[in-house]
Amino acid sequence: MTTLQPPLDPLSSMSDDRLREYLAQPQIRETLGQQLACIQRESDALRVVKLALEVDLTWGARAIASLKPMFVRSSLGLILRLGVAQCVKNRLFGLTRSDGAIRYLMQQVRESDPTVCASAVRAIAQIGSDAAVESLQRLLEGADDPLQAWAAWGLGQIDTAAAVFQLQESLHHSKSRVREWAIWALGQQRSAAAFSALQEGLQHPDAEVRWRAVAGVGEWGKDGRCASELGEDWPQRWSAAIENLVRMLTDEEDFVREKAARALGKLKASAAVPALIPCLDDRDVYVTVRACEALGQIADDRALAGLAQALAHQNADIRSAAVRVVGDMGSDRAVVLALRGLQDSDRFVRARAAEALGKIGSQRAVRGLLQALCDGESYVRWRAVSALGHIGSDRAVRALGEAIADSNLSVCQQAIHALRHIGSHLAVDTLETAIAATESPEIRAIAQNALNQILNSAAKTPLFHNSTQSENKHPQLPKLYITSFSQARDYLRDNLKTRSIRGVISIGSATVSPPPGFAAVPQRLRLKFDDIDTPYDDPDRHLASAEDIRKILAFSEEIHPSKGTLLVHCQAGISRSCAVAFVLCAALLDPGKEPDALDYVLQARPQAKPNRWIVELADEILSRNGKLIETLEAIGTRNVRF
Repeated sequence: MTTLQPPLDPLSSMSDDRLREYLAQPQIRETLGQQLACIQRESDALRVVKLALEVDLTWGARAIASLKPMFVRSSLGLILRLGVAQCVKNRLFGLTRSDGAIRYLMQQVRESDPTVCASAVRAIAQIGSDAAVESLQRLLEGADDPLQAWAAWGLGQIDTAAAVFQLQESLHHSKSRVREWAIWALGQQRSAAAFSALQEGLQHPDAEVRWRAVAGVGEWGKDGRCASELGEDWPQRWSAAIENLVRMLTDEEDFVREKAARALGKLKASAAVPALIPCLDDRDVYVTVRACEALGQIADDRALAGLAQALAHQNADIRSAAVRVVGDMGSDRAVVLALRGLQDSDRFVRARAAEALGKIGSQRAVRGLLQALCDGESYVRWRAVSALGHIGSDRAVRALGEAIADSNLSVCQQAIHALRHIGSHLAVDTLETAIAATESPEIRAIAQNALNQILNSAAKTPLFHNSTQSENKHPQLPKLYITSFSQARDYLRDNLKTRSIRGVISIGSATVSPPPGFAAVPQRLRLKFDDIDTPYDDPDRHLASAEDIRKILAFSEEIHPSKGTLLVHCQAGISRSCAVAFVLCAALLDPGKEPDALDYVLQARPQAKPNRWIVELADEILSRNGKLIETLEAIGTRNVRF
C-alpha cells in the first residue's frame, strides 16, 4: 500500500475509507494530534474519533485528548456506545485523560461487580488530574476494602503535589484504616514530597502508620531512585533518612523494630551496623532474625563480625538463623562462618550449616562437608550429602560414593539420588563401583535404577511431564514447562534435565531468591512480585507492575522455539507462572489467537489458574481490548482435564 501523505485539506474532507486508511498508519498517529486540535466542527471531530476507534480502540481513546475541550464530552459518548466489556470501556475512559470521564467512572464504582469497580478506580487514577485526586480521596475516606485499597493504589500512582497533600491530610484522619492506606500510598509514590511525608510518618503516634512508613522508606533503595528523584541534595536527605530508620530500631513496638531492621538490610545501609548488632539481643526473636538478615545483606567487615556474634548466641534459633543468612550470602568469606556452625552443639544448627555450605559451593565448603559426613547425627549427614550433590564437583562425587556405605538408609538413598542428579561420567563410575561393592540388595537396586536413568534418559525418556514438547502446533512458541519452585529447583540442579532447558522465567517475592541453577541458564528473567491481584497495605507485598509485563514482552523476543525448553516457575506453579506463560504465548501469537495461547499453557499445566491482575495488565499493554481477559474468564467452561 502506498503511504498516504498528510492531507492538504482538512481531515473532514476525506472519505471514510480514505480516512480509515490514513488513520491506520502508525507513523501518522504520532503527528495527528495537531490536526485533531484544528478541527472546528463537532460533527467532524466525532467522525474522526469514531473511525479512529474502529481502527484501534486504544489509540482512538487517546485521540480524544487532542480534540478541542468543547468536543471531548460528546466524544466520550462514542466510548459509552461501544460493544465491548465494561472493564474495557473504563480503561478507554482512562486513556482519554479527561475530567469529563470521571463522573461516569464514579458511577461505575458503585456497580456490584468488583472487577468493574476496580477498573473504574484505576481509570480515574490514569486520568491523574486534581479532579481525579479529589474523587479518589473521597473513595479512600468513605469506602471499604477492597475499593478503598484500589483508591489508595490510584493515589499512589499519581505523583503530584495535590495527591501528596491529600494523603498527608489523611494521616490525621479519625479512621485508622484511612491512615494506614494513606501512608501505604505515599510509599508507592516516587516524588521528593512523598519521601518527606514518609519521614514524617516515622514519628506518627499510630504504630500501624510508623511501620508502614518504615517499610515505605525501605522501598526507596531500588534502581537508583534516590539520586534521580530527590535532587542534588539527595546524599544529605538519604543520610538523614537512614538515621531516622536507625532510630526506629528502638521503637517501643516489636513489629516496628522488625520492619526497621528489614528495611536497613534491603538498603544495605552499612552505617546502621553498629545499631543492628545490639538488636541481636532484642527481646523479640523476630527482630533478632531480621537483624541477622540485615547484617548478611550489608556484608561488610563489621556486619560479618556481627554475624559471628550471632553464631555464638545462647538461643539455638538465632544461631540457626545466622547460619541460614551466611548460606544466602554465597561468598567465600561466608565459608568460615558456616564452618563454625558445623561445630555447634545443636544438630539442627549443624544441619543448617551443611545446607549453607552447599549453597556457597566452594572447595573450602567441600572440606567442611566431608567433616559433616562423620557427624553422629544422621540428619546432619543427610544434609551434608544433599549439599555435596548441589556442588557436584569431582571431589564431591567421590565423597558421595563413600556416603552410599553410610549406616543410615536415608543417607545412602540421598547419596544415590545426588549422583543421579549430577549425571557425570564420574558419577556413573561411582555408581557402578557402589553396585559392585554393596552387600545390600535394596541399595544395589536403588543404585542400579539411578544408573539406568542416567544412561537412558537422554535417548528414551521425555524430561518433563505435562510439557508441550510433543503437542506444539505453533512453531513460533517455545517448548514450555511450568513448575512450582521446588520442581524448578530439582530440575535446574539435575544435570540430565538442565541440558534441554535454554530459558527460565523465575517468579518470586522480593525476599525469596531464585532456585539454585538459575544463573547458569543462558536466557533468564527474574520477576519479583507477590501472588496477589488486589493491593495489600503491607509495603513489602508487591503487585505485578506494567514494567514487569514489559520485561516479559522483551524476553519473549529473545526466545528461540527450536533451541530447548522454556521453564517458567513461581511458588506453586499455578497462578503467577501460568499467567506469565499465557502473556508470553499471547505476545508471540497473532491477535485473535488468545484461546490458543491459553490452551498451550493448559497443556503444560492443566491445573493452571492464571493471576487475573497480570492478565489485565498485559491485555492493556498489548492492546488486546479485553480478549485476554475474556479468554481467561472462559477457562471454567472449557473441556480441560484437571
